[in-house]
Amino acid sequence: MMKICLLGNSDSIHLQNWSRWFVNRGYDVHLITTGTTKIQGVTLHRLKKTKSPINYFLRIIKTIQIIRRLDPHVINAHYISGTETFAAALSHYHPFIVSAWGSDIARDPNKSWVLKTEVKYILRQADIVHIGDEHGKQRLAKLGCEEHKIFILPWGVEIDKFRSSVISLEKKTKYVVLSVNPWFPNRNIDILLRAIPTVIKKIKDIKFLFIGGGSLEQELKTLAKQLAIQKYIEFVGKISHEEIPKYFSISDLLIDTSIIKDDAGSGIGVANMEAMAYGIPLLLGERGYLKKAGKSLKDESWYCSIVYDAEKPEDLGEKILILLNNEFLRRKISEQEMKIAHEIGDWNKNMEKMEQIMLGGR
Repeated sequence: MMKICLLGNSDSIHLQNWSRWFVNRGYDVHLITTGTTKIQGVTLHRLKKTKSPINYFLRIIKTIQIIRRLDPHVINAHYISGTETFAAALSHYHPFIVSAWGSDIARDPNKSWVLKTEVKYILRQADIVHIGDEHGKQRLAKLGCEEHKIFILPWGVEIDKFRSSVISLEKKTKYVVLSVNPWFPNRNIDILLRAIPTVIKKIKDIKFLFIGGGSLEQELKTLAKQLAIQKYIEFVGKISHEEIPKYFSISDLLIDTSIIKDDAGSGIGVANMEAMAYGIPLLLGERGYLKKAGKSLKDESWYCSIVYDAEKPEDLGEKILILLNNEFLRRKISEQEMKIAHEIGDWNKNMEKMEQIMLGGR
């Protein structure tokens, strides 16, 4: 039985699904993690995480020891800037495959020269670097990753199962606008709140749902009160990933406020791909690689909606109005998104491709 060693956060639903897929294929799956969630069929090797500098070095040493003891067929590290990923790179164990998640290449390398140095070292040591889209590939190139190492594959969705298993909620307003970005400073949730006054001047029968939860909860609620928009919004808070699709059943738009500008590296994003599979039109902030989006799929292979100015809440409000007032445009975007999701976002097909890459042998 082939042995796979994964590194990442077991508390993440995405890594849980990734791990279980390989378990169901009959592989011996081991996960080195600081998370606490058990995953059926996966052998967890838990590491303690604290803010102590000593803990940082202990995790590196422990990770290297575990890898050498396991002697796996392949290592797949999730989140490139993670401590355990750095340890795997230091172990000089191969094949060594890393999967970028977004912030690990978009934001983390800019936090300090130490993190940037670590990320660049990891990219040099990696045999294959997995990323979700073409622009993420460009970001990796800027960080010094050799092009021949980069493997583009979006995070997928079990499309048929996903659509058939969604439990519908009751829709109480004509329009529902959904946000699923966590309530943290780098997620820019406030821009959507500030856009709402522009929308409600023209549309009254509408509700904005905010899913995510986070450190800015009280700040966002205070802002909503200052803007006098409480009756038009609902802070749902943090929910399990499995619950999010039921909110798709009543949503007319999904707004992505997580602006990464020209340092994007996150690919499509799981929530966005799921919304596409369900046929919910997306509305993203304008980034360098989305400036021509909406004109042709040749401009950006997965995004087919319009964009808003990420620094102007009023523009976001106007773009929301454009989409809500144009049912034909929303239907066209919806149909195109579902087609794209089937073409590039089929979970099982994508994982089979990943399997071929990962298990190509030492």
